[in-house]
Amino acid sequence: MALKENLAKVSNIRNIIPEKLNFTDFSNNFERVMSEKSDEMGSFNVLIAGKTGVGKSTLINAIFRDELAETGIGAPVTDSIKVITKLGVPIKIYDTVGLELDSERQKKVMTEINKIIDDSESSDGNEKIHCIWYCINANSSRVEPVEETFINQLADTGIPVIIVLTKAFSQSEAKELRKYIENTKDPLINAKGICAVLAKGYFDSKISVKEYGKKELVNLTRLVISEDAEEPFVSAQIADLSIKRKKANYYIGGAVGLAAAQCVNPIPGTDAPVLVGIQMSMMASITYVYGISLKKEDVAYILGILISTQGVKFAGVNLASFLKSIAGVGTVAGIMINMSVATTLTATLGKTYAYIMEQILTRKLDLDNIDKKKWRDSIKTISKQIKNNDTVFDFEGVE
Repeated sequence: MALKENLAKVSNIRNIIPEKLNFTDFSNNFERVMSEKSDEMGSFNVLIAGKTGVGKSTLINAIFRDELAETGIGAPVTDSIKVITKLGVPIKIYDTVGLELDSERQKKVMTEINKIIDDSESSDGNEKIHCIWYCINANSSRVEPVEETFINQLADTGIPVIIVLTKAFSQSEAKELRKYIENTKDPLINAKGICAVLAKGYFDSKISVKEYGKKELVNLTRLVISEDAEEPFVSAQIADLSIKRKKANYYIGGAVGLAAAQCVNPIPGTDAPVLVGIQMSMMASITYVYGISLKKEDVAYILGILISTQGVKFAGVNLASFLKSIAGVGTVAGIMINMSVATTLTATLGKTYAYIMEQILTRKLDLDNIDKKKWRDSIKTISKQIKNNDTVFDFEGVE
């Protein structure tokens, strides 16, 4: 990003926070920035179709966070389609309910789907359907002609269609079905791809089959959806943490660039509102990427635990002391925040915060049942990894 653009963004960030901060100010402003971020990103909208019993609910729960098929609100929009949503999860799932295809049923459902698509296209843009997943049981030996026709009709809408072979316990059978689909007399050439998925592993005393295919489906979906849908999709999905890390890296890199632009002229350590505004925006973006719902007190706690974890030092600056200064509860006497210090601190804070968000997402850290020692140990672990350039995150180019 050009220095001129970064300087312009720094000017805008000055409006984010007051001249002096305390924990309450930080938490309140963080909450506002998070709300603005969510509104800006909108939602990822997907239509999931397939016959009854094909495993759509299991697939939804495996790919997206918060057990959406069970905990989301399912509101009927037509006789055959309901939309699943949940507050805090940037996704709308249009689910075909009890789909059993015959020629009359096929015609009725397609009419309803076309109406939903037309309505979404004429809305403000946040209702647009970005992708269609059509689910077929991988144990099927063939695809019925009426189903082939239905899939091609879906593809004719112009929305990218992915065929998902569900319940793929046997990879060899799934491979054969895929080959059959790709070589039918009337091939499903309008589908953007085919992906076999076993969304949930199966284990008993005689057989053990591990889940697979979820990451492949996520990455195939990313390839076919429009750019405006990527951010909410990355946030909503939980099947591939690596793409959350890459997106977090993008925001850390951007914040480092802004910090460098701010420090074209060095600023005293006690005059850090702009720098903390940059870091606040970075943290809000990372929170959105990981889909963590934080209350005001959670934000204050995380900042507090970072401050109370002593001995974490970067670029000659104690991170806890620096955070005390920007939170209005201390100073960093004699420190000049030049470009090197500002960029290193911003990168370090970003990496540490992203690590914390991932630990919360994977339930290794718990905000509802706080274990302070566990939290401090986690922060010290990631701090050591960053210092030794041995972090599990691939945050290249932001040192």
